[in-house]
Amino acid sequence: MQTADAYNDNWLDKLFIWLFSRKMAKAIGGDTPKPGYGGFVDLSKQIMQGRDAKEQQAAVAQVLQSLVPAPVLWIIRTVFSPTRLVCVLNAWFAAQQA
Repeated sequence: MQTADAYNDNWLDKLFIWLFSRKMAKAIGGDTPKPGYGGFVDLSKQIMQGRDAKEQQAAVAQVLQSLVPAPVLWIIRTVFSPTRLVCVLNAWFAAQQA
């Protein structure tokens, strides 16, 4: 029998889980009675239920867009326009996180 991994979320983990969960609930017009990571997983499943792939993608895009204010996105796009160097550095950074 396989057992579930136990996680000890720090305050920053809990903050981001709460924030993502709040934005997800708002995007789908739902909620979850489960707290913490379990609630995040529950909301993730709700995003999939009754939606095709395109609708799921739209819901996730709405959540992600709601997490970063428009002025911040403008600054990021302006300062870090997709030059070859920026793309290479993003790829390098992503590979370091894996």
